[in-house]
Amino acid sequence: MITLHVTPDDLVKLRFAYRPLLEIPLSYRVLVNPEFQSPYYRWVDETYRVLHDIDLPYLNALILDHGYIPDFLTPTPSATHVDIEADFAELLSTPDELIRKGICTLIEADGETEIRRFFLAYPHEAMICLVAELREYWKRTLKAYWSRMISTLESDMLYRARRLALDGPGALFNDLHSSVTYHGDQIHIQPFCQHTHTDIEFTLRGDGIQLVPVIFQGCGRMFQVDTDWPSMLAFGVRGTGLWHHKPPSQSLEMAMGAGRARVLQTLTTPATTGEVAHKAQISAATASQHLSRLAKAGLVEAHRNGKRVYYHLSQRGVELIELFERLY
Repeated sequence: MITLHVTPDDLVKLRFAYRPLLEIPLSYRVLVNPEFQSPYYRWVDETYRVLHDIDLPYLNALILDHGYIPDFLTPTPSATHVDIEADFAELLSTPDELIRKGICTLIEADGETEIRRFFLAYPHEAMICLVAELREYWKRTLKAYWSRMISTLESDMLYRARRLALDGPGALFNDLHSSVTYHGDQIHIQPFCQHTHTDIEFTLRGDGIQLVPVIFQGCGRMFQVDTDWPSMLAFGVRGTGLWHHKPPSQSLEMAMGAGRARVLQTLTTPATTGEVAHKAQISAATASQHLSRLAKAGLVEAHRNGKRVYYHLSQRGVELIELFERLY
């Protein structure tokens, strides 16, 4: 069990942010670990094809199918980043000692290789080679989807922020992933592989926690608590498969009826009844009726914020849309 001791200042300073660089090593891990591929099967098939003619030795050397990824490859975003070239420039400016520290930790976990020794001897030169691979990988596998990925990340941040505002930090953390729980002043994270971990405790410094949604989630969450980086808890977005292909509205409409299907699909972003009516191009009264029936079916949930009631997909609703996407 990993226990993070948090202070009231940490909770006050909770922030949400994302960055494209994080998606590269996490998506590559999905490629090399079949256990993580199910929600991304179409992207995986496409990516195998577009990468068939190149080797990626630096990515292979640094990203295992499980366990530690060097911290310099997963830097905590201090603010939302959307430009991958800015992330690459920041990566190239990483101090040599942080590069060596990350590589030494990786070697302790998985042993030496020629490329890992190269990083230790010539960290800046090795980083140039790594960034060249990262740029090519991004260009072939993720660049075309980034705008859609941003939409999914933004929607998830809005949902989490509203959950925090309406129900407090307990509801927020307990909803991130089944392995994450919050009690009083402690965040508990259950290790993915229990037999490889002993109990670990960290006390945060009152600087807050950066909550970072990611598309490629692997085991569902990732934490980073180190004096060299701001504290980060990364978590998989709701509706993992919704970024890659638009939901097959026609087949969903045939199963549920056109009105309820359109309403359900508008709720990938939390919305009020009026907002749902505008997006689905129906009257407010009709939207209210559909929302009521979808809520009774357990497909949507409602939260009140002052005088406004916001509706969002429940986990069952997300799974239903993903099911029709897979069948499409």
